[in-house]
Amino acid sequence: MAPVQVRRGGHLEPYAELTPLGWVIAGPVPASNGQEMRVLCVHVSEDEGDANRELRKFWDVDSFGVRAEIKSPYTPGEQKALDILDQSCKQQEFGYQLGLLWKTNRPSLPNNYDTALKRLESVERRLLKDPKLAEGYLKAINAYVEKGFARKLSEEERVKHGEQWFLPPSPCSLPTQTPTESSI
Repeated sequence: MAPVQVRRGGHLEPYAELTPLGWVIAGPVPASNGQEMRVLCVHVSEDEGDANRELRKFWDVDSFGVRAEIKSPYTPGEQKALDILDQSCKQQEFGYQLGLLWKTNRPSLPNNYDTALKRLESVERRLLKDPKLAEGYLKAINAYVEKGFARKLSEEERVKHGEQWFLPPSPCSLPTQTPTESSI
């Protein structure tokens, strides 16, 4: 068995070795009559697996009925983050690229068409009552269309089936703002 640590004494003094089983003292032992005496205890095992099995049997019997559950030191969320780190870590030219560790995959959003439609109808009624707000809202929508942030859907896109999420409109405006400062 290989020692983990060795502490040496002086000349003609014993030394100590720390092994996985504990400390072992070895070396010369002075005799009482002044002559040097050596003691040697040797245990040879040709198959290290046999020694390991014997030790395991000893500890199994000694700890009969007492089993420690080995728990992960990480919470499930931390373990998931570590898994994402292991899967997404890529070395780049100047550093590393990692995935977002606590970001879940794609969230499941319910179809909110009815809610968005009711919100749109409510906004339209509000815009009919406030012409300045309506003017600012129209300018903001046109600016989004010009920048390519918004467009009218084709008929195929409009009737698309499957997972959809509609962004309900909500004009924001303070009494101190001019209509052109409206935002959606």
